[in-house]
Amino acid sequence: MGTEFTIAKRISVRALLDGKKGGVFYSGTKLSTENNGTAITTITNDRQPYVIPNSVVADGSGGFTTNTTPTNAYAYVQNQPAGTYLLDASYLKLRELAVSYNIPTSNMGPFKRITVGVFAKNLKYWVAKENTFADPEVGGVGAASDAVGIETTTTPTFRSFGAELRLNF
Repeated sequence: MGTEFTIAKRISVRALLDGKKGGVFYSGTKLSTENNGTAITTITNDRQPYVIPNSVVADGSGGFTTNTTPTNAYAYVQNQPAGTYLLDASYLKLRELAVSYNIPTSNMGPFKRITVGVFAKNLKYWVAKENTFADPEVGGVGAASDAVGIETTTTPTFRSFGAELRLNF
């Protein structure tokens, strides 16, 4: 969704938002950071042993009893099923924000319009609360991949800033 508005016929402000609701993606970043202990999810109980709340263990006769065996966050995240690394792919992104100014051209010779401006791209993105790991839109195996729904510790989209000068004759 984009919008552009003009102030006093000379100043223009443009913004572009993009979003997606729903879907899932596989996060290799979540897998890697949880397994090497650098994810925020691995600091549960300050990395000290604890009993997982509301957990049970098999009692050997087909039933279950309350779990009393302590574990730690690192041991807990090891050997999780692949579904553990599926995250909500919803996002909202501020793709572009730009401000420009039309310079009066009455004494500028052959120029019909001169516009100067500044812009910024990929300023901010918001993702689902559970996703502290990766941009759901960045994916694939390697930079040239077009795989959708698979994020493999890929570098997030970078911000860019720039200036522009437009001359109309």
